[in-house]
Amino acid sequence: MRPVLLHQYWSNLLFLHWPLPVPVVQAVLPPELGVHTYAGRAWVGVVAFRMQGIRPTGFPQLPGLRKLDELNLRTYAIDAEGRTGVWFFSLDASLGPAVWIARQFFRIPYRRAEIQVDEGTVETDFHARPLVRGQWTRWQRYRWTSDPAEPTREALAGSLEHFLLERYRLFARLHPGETLRTGTLSHEPYRFRSAQLLEGSTDLFRLAGLPEPKGPPASVLSSPGFAVRIHGVRRWALPPADSLEATGAVPG
Repeated sequence: MRPVLLHQYWSNLLFLHWPLPVPVVQAVLPPELGVHTYAGRAWVGVVAFRMQGIRPTGFPQLPGLRKLDELNLRTYAIDAEGRTGVWFFSLDASLGPAVWIARQFFRIPYRRAEIQVDEGTVETDFHARPLVRGQWTRWQRYRWTSDPAEPTREALAGSLEHFLLERYRLFARLHPGETLRTGTLSHEPYRFRSAQLLEGSTDLFRLAGLPEPKGPPASVLSSPGFAVRIHGVRRWALPPADSLEATGAVPG
C-alpha cells in the first residue's frame, strides 16, 4: 500500500444504483476498461455525500477546504490485468478550489457545482446544479430518509451490497486521449443501512451519454460516515486491450 497522502471524513452518504445492459455501459467506457458485472449486468450509481476534515498527512486542515458537498455518477470496471475499481462518469463538488486541485494535480475530472443540502435527523434534501461545458444545468434533487435508530451493518461477501460499496480503487481520465490514471484509498468497511428515496433525479445519466433509468433504483442505501485515507493518483500504463471483453467476476 502506498503512503497516505490525504485524510478526509465522508458523511451522510446516499447510494442509488440501477442495473443497465452491459453493452450500453461498455460503449461509454474508455477502451482500456471493461464492465465489471454483478449477476450479468452493469451497475451505475448516483452517490451524494459531504466531505470534511480534509488535510494532507502531517499537516492541519486545509484553509478554505473545511467541508464540501459532492455528487457523482459512477460504474464498476475491470482492466486487462483483472484489477477492478470505480469509473466516474462525473464528479461534481461545491468548492471551486477543490475542483481545481483535483483536476490540476490528480487529473480527475471534477466539475464545479452549486450544491445545497438541508440535513435533518431523518430526512436529507440535496440539491445540485453542475457546471457543464460552461453552462449551469437545471437543479437536480435527491431527497431521502434514513432512520438513525436502524442499526448499521457490513456487507456480506458476495452480496450485491458488497459489490457496490466495497471499492478501494478508482480509474480516471481528465481528457480523452490522456493516459489512464488510477488511485487507491482505504477505510474501515462500510457501515450502512437501508434508505427510502422520496425524490431522485436521473439527469446525470443523460449528461454522461447514458439512457435515463425508467424506474426507481434497484438499491437504495445510506451510510452515516467514516474516515478515509487517500493514497494518491498515478499514471498507469495498461497492457493492450484490443480484445478486452466485459467480465463478470462476481456471481449473483
